[in-house]
Amino acid sequence: MAQNENTNFFDSSLGPDKTKNYRDMSYKQMSKNGVNMLPDGQAKSFLSGITTMDAGMFSKSDSRYTNSGQMMKGVDFGYDLGICDAGISAGKTEYVGRDGGLDKYTFYSGKVTLKPVKQQKMSFLYYGYSADRKINTRDNFFNKSNISAPAFFQQVHIFSTCYDGAISQYVNLGSEVATSVKQSDKDNAPGPAMSDKMAYNFHAEASIPKTSVKLDGIYDHTGKNFENNTLPFLMSGTDQYKIGIKNDFFHSFLTLGVEYDCLKQNNFTSKSNNTKWGFDLKTHSKRYPTVALSYKPFATFRSFADTFNIPAKPMFGSVWTGRASYQIKSHGRSIRLSFLYNKSMTTMDTSKYGNTLMQLSGNYAYNKLTTLLSVGSTEITGGSTMIQTAPNKMSFLSVNITYVFDKVISVSTGHDFGVADFGFCKYSVNGGVVYRFKKPSMTARVNLRFSTYELNEGDKWKNIYAGNMDLVYRFKQKGKRK
Repeated sequence: MAQNENTNFFDSSLGPDKTKNYRDMSYKQMSKNGVNMLPDGQAKSFLSGITTMDAGMFSKSDSRYTNSGQMMKGVDFGYDLGICDAGISAGKTEYVGRDGGLDKYTFYSGKVTLKPVKQQKMSFLYYGYSADRKINTRDNFFNKSNISAPAFFQQVHIFSTCYDGAISQYVNLGSEVATSVKQSDKDNAPGPAMSDKMAYNFHAEASIPKTSVKLDGIYDHTGKNFENNTLPFLMSGTDQYKIGIKNDFFHSFLTLGVEYDCLKQNNFTSKSNNTKWGFDLKTHSKRYPTVALSYKPFATFRSFADTFNIPAKPMFGSVWTGRASYQIKSHGRSIRLSFLYNKSMTTMDTSKYGNTLMQLSGNYAYNKLTTLLSVGSTEITGGSTMIQTAPNKMSFLSVNITYVFDKVISVSTGHDFGVADFGFCKYSVNGGVVYRFKKPSMTARVNLRFSTYELNEGDKWKNIYAGNMDLVYRFKQKGKRK
């Protein structure tokens, strides 16, 4: 109550008066005005310039052709140098390949971002990586050794330039141009043409004044010899065009978007192209159920068995998604009913895979208790080379319960049951605990999961054990009040 009264006081009178001078300041200017909250000495000036600092497991997105959201294990640091922002990162990333083997890479990158001038932003990036399991096959010593070490003699270097800017309040533009350079096994061997080692894209967003109509367009070109195997997905040897329009109808109750996609491929001696239409439909209402239905003709998606514990690369294909939900609140109780439909199919002739998911869920929350009940079915087509942890066709039941004892501790548990045509085929159980320490200011999370499954009738049951522990520590620095 005291915190709420204090917040209302600042919002109503004192707050706007004290923050009116900060509205047109950049984050750096505001940081300099608040350095009195930092410790005195040289640490004050250093800490005020830090823009990014990550260590451990994290995902980072710098550009489309370098760091593009892949999960990393390493360090990332950014600092404000005054005339520009600079950052470096290094670590490892890995994926499960189509054959089930683990592809490991060591990466390192640097980024310089110039200060925005009149809403124009320019960045320069360097990104390099090497494949850990590639050993120099020209040396007989390595040919007869089972060694996994960074192959720095086969490094791949990528240089990229990014631009983002606003032409007006109605038009935004962006682009990126990148080039990959790889050391050849033979120094005298002629390399591919420079145009084949380049990748670039241009995108534009616009809105029509005095309407809710929004337009967007994207052109993406990836040369057939542009290489970055650490990306979640790379469309080498392709050109892709996309034009879309979106508008609100019936007083913003309905949002409808339509897009035109064209994909051209030039990987081999012949060329081919494919054109498709996509759409996106959503309703917005608190009184009636909300419904969403979309079709994305050229999109990446994960396989049914892919989880955070199995970092497999996504596939490329068409995706249908349908959702419907409705929430009821009464006397402190909340009930949310939802339905989900998803159908994904690959469009590549080298990988035949598809999955269909239908799920009906009910979420009940009251006071400190939250329960979730889900029933549904899955059906997988193809996928003979994919990692599977469930039969191709299965119905499932899932129950999850979370209880918050107080502000210090909360526990959760869940059970999953799967049934195939031949009978019971899967069972999973999970549990988790969250504990918040008062002193020190630290939060600990522990999650454990056990799963056992049978892919075909008569097969041996296989077990999967998974667990993770998170420790979050919050640093506090008390400032002196004036």
